[in-house]
Amino acid sequence: MMFENIRKGVASASTVSSVDAQDTLATPAAVSALGSSCAEVAARQLLAAQLSAETIDLQVIDINPANWSDSSLGCAVEGRFYDAIPQSGFELAIDYNGDLYRIHSNTFGSQVINCIN
Repeated sequence: MMFENIRKGVASASTVSSVDAQDTLATPAAVSALGSSCAEVAARQLLAAQLSAETIDLQVIDINPANWSDSSLGCAVEGRFYDAIPQSGFELAIDYNGDLYRIHSNTFGSQVINCIN
């Protein structure tokens, strides 16, 4: 019975509402709470690793839906190639010891970039 309840919980948590295939970019109304939570976790982990800090010491100041024209997520580095595929995601502002960091993420946090520019 326990494993059946776990399976039901995973199935329930994995349910994704339908999205119009024509709408490839996120709008504020279409961005899910799950996506922003995933992006926040990924951004905290990236920044904590870069700063040798604990994730609990990082304070998310702001998180907003965003759309970018390519896979650089708005943080292009000169000389690098980026896929020219529109990307949806989040812009996060994270404070650590009074310093503000700008992190960009795709929709579910599988790609996160510290925009140090």
